[in-house]
Amino acid sequence: MGLTFLLGPAGSGKTAWILERLRQREREDPLGPPLLYIVPEHMTHDAERALLAFGLNGVIRTQVVGLGRLFWWLEGEGDDEPLRPVSTAAVQALLALSVARNSCRKDEGHFSGLGPDAPRILREAIDEFRHNRLTAGELQALLARLGGDDRGTDTPGREAASPAERRRLREKLEAFLCLWQERDRVLGEKFGDYPERLARLVRRLERSHELLRESEVYVDGFERLSPLEQEVLLSLVRMSREAYVALTLDPDALPRELDPPPDARETAERLGDPEDPRPLWTDAAVLYERLRRGAETRGIEVSVRPFRDRPRFLHPALRGAVERVEDFFGGGSKEGARRDPDFGAATADPGLRVSAHARPSEEVEAVAQEILRLVGTGAYRFRDIAVYFRDEAYGPLLEAALTRHRIPFFQVTRAGVSAHPFFFFLGRLAKLSRRRADRETLLACLRTELLLPQGMEPARFREAVDRLELLARTYGVRTLGAGGELSRRLKQVLARDGRVTPDVNRVVSESLLPILRLRRAFRGRFRVADGIRLLDAFGKEHGLPERLRTWEEEARERGELDRAQVHRQIWRLWRSYAEELTLLLGDEEVPADTFFQILLAGVEDLSVGLIPPTLDQVHLVLADRGEFADVRVAFVLGMADGSFPRPRSLGSLFDAREREALRASGIELADDDEEQRREVWIAYRTLSRARERLYLSYALTDGLEARNPSPFLYVLGETADAYEKSAKSAAPNSGETGEAPILPPGRGSPPGALAPRHEILLRRLTPPPPRLSPSLARHLFLKREEGDDLRFSVSASRAETFYTCPYRHFLGYGLRLEEDRGPLDAADLGTLFHDLLRRLLQDLAQETSGGSAEATREGKPQAHEAEHERLLADLLDGSPERYARLRPLLRTGVGRAVLAPVVRRIAAHIREERRRSDFAAVRTELPVSLEIGFLEDIPARLVLEGRIDRLDIWQPDTGRAPEEFVRVIDYKTSWHPFALPHLAYGIDLQLPAYLLAALRGDEPDGFPRRVRKPAGMFYAPIHRRPKRLDLPPEPTQAAAGGDDPIWEEHLRHFRWEGGVLRDPEVLKAMDRKLAGGPAKARRSPFFSAALNQSGEVDERSSAFTAEEFDMLVELAKRLLVDAARRSLSGDIAPRPLRRQGEDACATCPFRTICPYRKEAHRRNVPKLKREAIFAAFSAASGKGEEA
Repeated sequence: MGLTFLLGPAGSGKTAWILERLRQREREDPLGPPLLYIVPEHMTHDAERALLAFGLNGVIRTQVVGLGRLFWWLEGEGDDEPLRPVSTAAVQALLALSVARNSCRKDEGHFSGLGPDAPRILREAIDEFRHNRLTAGELQALLARLGGDDRGTDTPGREAASPAERRRLREKLEAFLCLWQERDRVLGEKFGDYPERLARLVRRLERSHELLRESEVYVDGFERLSPLEQEVLLSLVRMSREAYVALTLDPDALPRELDPPPDARETAERLGDPEDPRPLWTDAAVLYERLRRGAETRGIEVSVRPFRDRPRFLHPALRGAVERVEDFFGGGSKEGARRDPDFGAATADPGLRVSAHARPSEEVEAVAQEILRLVGTGAYRFRDIAVYFRDEAYGPLLEAALTRHRIPFFQVTRAGVSAHPFFFFLGRLAKLSRRRADRETLLACLRTELLLPQGMEPARFREAVDRLELLARTYGVRTLGAGGELSRRLKQVLARDGRVTPDVNRVVSESLLPILRLRRAFRGRFRVADGIRLLDAFGKEHGLPERLRTWEEEARERGELDRAQVHRQIWRLWRSYAEELTLLLGDEEVPADTFFQILLAGVEDLSVGLIPPTLDQVHLVLADRGEFADVRVAFVLGMADGSFPRPRSLGSLFDAREREALRASGIELADDDEEQRREVWIAYRTLSRARERLYLSYALTDGLEARNPSPFLYVLGETADAYEKSAKSAAPNSGETGEAPILPPGRGSPPGALAPRHEILLRRLTPPPPRLSPSLARHLFLKREEGDDLRFSVSASRAETFYTCPYRHFLGYGLRLEEDRGPLDAADLGTLFHDLLRRLLQDLAQETSGGSAEATREGKPQAHEAEHERLLADLLDGSPERYARLRPLLRTGVGRAVLAPVVRRIAAHIREERRRSDFAAVRTELPVSLEIGFLEDIPARLVLEGRIDRLDIWQPDTGRAPEEFVRVIDYKTSWHPFALPHLAYGIDLQLPAYLLAALRGDEPDGFPRRVRKPAGMFYAPIHRRPKRLDLPPEPTQAAAGGDDPIWEEHLRHFRWEGGVLRDPEVLKAMDRKLAGGPAKARRSPFFSAALNQSGEVDERSSAFTAEEFDMLVELAKRLLVDAARRSLSGDIAPRPLRRQGEDACATCPFRTICPYRKEAHRRNVPKLKREAIFAAFSAASGKGEEA
């Protein structure tokens, strides 16, 4: 019984030594004890191919297994009840049900922000705990410790967690534990996923197994193992006669002493430069030390067999490139770095080439042509070539290019099925409303071509669907069905329009109607098993299995063998997944939306295995998946920053601070640098695959943005442009060959001595979340006033920018970068419209002061067209510099024709609103400067600044104390809704902040001091897309100002968004038409409020009580103060917030220069009810700033 470590860097011959030893053992005794060759699950097929290549035909003793396959190999042994496997997709569906049901009410706010990925993130978090041999009971004990001690635990070199952070962590762990316990309750002891199978395998091996007593164990291909997998491996080693573990680890870089047992951070510091805690060998060294200590504890003799030669690399350029990566990332000192001999200038047959291309499609096309050239020489076969890529977008491009050039290929991966037409159909079916089937979603279901009418060709079906879409768009039919039947308008179109063909009618009756009736069947609450039974019956009734078989045959005829395999397995995969859901959740009663949420939660994790149909074909390999066998020629595509390495994915339940707190409490999870080390490892392994030729390439743009070369190219020496010059100087005639630029190793900067710009780019592997020191933040954000006082000026838009993304706030308000504006944008039109509104209100005020108010109200509501032209000309001529960017547009007839209707409509709306309102527009463009706090710890004054577009006041004529009601109006170029959840998350502060300034600021000039009360706050849209196509673009001269329904509909279309005071008298003052008339006419077209028949404010109105207005104003004040404090503390983390499904990064003016745009931790605004927001604020109002 002994354990031998085979240690050596990439290409040192460890795998070849294992294969040769297995071949010798087979020849010595073909019927001897088993030889276990343990590799990662996805490499088992490659390992079997490698055994065949080494002459092991018809092997008997050697078993190629992964740890999961080893469990099933031994499943029949022992007294345990057989364990039914459960897929990760089914576990995610189970967790989706738990989250949707809110079975543990403590999870509010903790998991809602994770978005649709919540089931996957929760499942991965549970698996991480279990892989580290942690149970739900141990987590419960940790919660008890955290609950009893809020003082925090100091960690050397780390800032201790604050009590607030520990409290939030404890709340998150409580919700997480509840979901974990619910998962264990449903799965019980009859179902087991991968961690459960490993735990049972450990128990089974501990009870011994006679078959394995004299076995030999060979372990290869693992870069890291979880504690649970390490326990399985040590149990195998203890039972075997001999065991060999191959690790890609430089034996010269191994630390001499590591006591106590190491973690990744400590090993990194001992291996290399303490300023770079991410060396190449860290994870392998940690695994080596833990296995060695575990073996010695069990009394197993441990030895090391070092491998230092590099037999893999037949070209010296390849060895030089790999050793440069090792020297830079291996943590060795600069003095001790290996120095290669000078391999000379570029030769006629270089081993390493670097090329840059304009776009990915050209990059892929160059690869296909080079493959044909290599095979055409007769020196290579297709199976000698592999193409590696990190960005999955290269997969379809490669498939199309290689198919076009008739190059046989096989993609070494498990194909995801979420984009397959069958599962795409299920996803769109889930988005259909049972009552209203919208046009786009229903047409997407049809375009999957799953429901072809009997005997109709696909081309005719596509033509019929296109014609149906054209008819629906022509007539403005947005809803194609309702309640399982066709909508009334679609029936009219199909009956009357002469362009309706028989094919269209067949598509509607045989394809569209079945989808509508299927969606109608999912109504009310039903059992999960009944919902799955409905889908199965629908599939069989409409021949979906037969349709998939047809697609399989067509793909084989086209030579698309991979796609044929996918089609063949889809229905079987669906049935397997459906059976798992029926067994686990079949008796659960859920509504339709929850059912589809459960169903789709696991679809993203479903995949099918692909088997290469032939041996002579090019292998397409995702770099993170890896490949077992070496290749003679390797192409590595997408060597650009953002792909190699890939940015950090922040889809984890626990962030770095929380993991640090858990580690301090005794729970060892993966550290926050593990993903960065893995990226370095993936690049190193990919660059070391080729034996004879290595082609590296990247695209200068991804179609949208410019791309920089990968930092690994800088580690190798230079980028493609520099190597092209070097190659031309070394080989003057190389430019005539048309080949890619040559990368001559040994030239340029020496290994380990990079230029400063290279090191700066290298640190962008995965940039850590930035943070400013408080002193630097104060220098950036504070202003010094007269008298040496400090002042922090905060506006509503500035605070909104901070809560949208602190890093964007830092770039705009800290560094004061200016966005690159085009020749004309919305801000220019907004300036014009604001000035126009101010001028119109001033003219109306003069008209009112010059005559009686009643005369003005009864006057003509819409001015003459010439007046609007004159008003527009006066504005442009009066301020030529202010409108310099607009003047070229307005000199043209097109520009005036576009703006004139908008000006007429704005004037008509303002005149009508002024005619019907008792509120006086006392100020426009009112500047705001209100002190809202004092930051004692700095010290500095906190001042709210801004400009109120319009301030209206109403002074009721009552005998009570003098009071006045105030409303603020903010004009927006487009429609802008007001949502309380957005206010609660700080991204919609303008209205309550302006209302705060209006209530507590100085009195407007000329008005006596009165008690001010809030009356309302509104966003007023200047322009909005039409909702109804049957209305004219603007009302006629006769209709405007009267009771014409078209005029009322126009007013309602541009209704203000916000909130009013829940007081009938205030509403009547805003719109006098609410004071009388029939009940149905008591809804104002200007704002979303109405009076019911009893004269009270309707419950459906967007109205707030006086107490609720006070809460909104106070909440806005606290958010403004919080934004200032966090800015001055140095918070500039890239955490963009999604608003109404729109990603903040998509509209950020600094997205082209932001280094975090791809790896930023995006947050979602959860759906919060109005009552919950006010209740939470009311409960926290007495708890100080921390609340």
